[in-house]
Amino acid sequence: MQTKRKFILSTEDVKEELVDIYGDEMSPDQVSAYLDAAIKDKLVYVYGDVQSYRDIVRKQGAISWSEHNMQRDIQKGRSLGYLPVFIDTEFPITPDGIYAV
Repeated sequence: MQTKRKFILSTEDVKEELVDIYGDEMSPDQVSAYLDAAIKDKLVYVYGDVQSYRDIVRKQGAISWSEHNMQRDIQKGRSLGYLPVFIDTEFPITPDGIYAV
């Protein structure tokens, strides 16, 4: 039986979503203020910052959105007879698509 896990976005994930949703309606200062508040409330972690990832994602027993996507791609690939290759990941990864930090 598979259980659902909580996903936590990185600051880069959130920036991409804000641009997709609001375009130029949000100034860079507004985006920064939004991200600062979300980091403070432990709703997102700082992209590329190992300590932020550990403190915000791992301590909550969650996984990042990127890890979720990698795990999904690995499962899909295994069912089709291949394994995907991930390049330029935020941190080193395990064969199961989890950050090895």
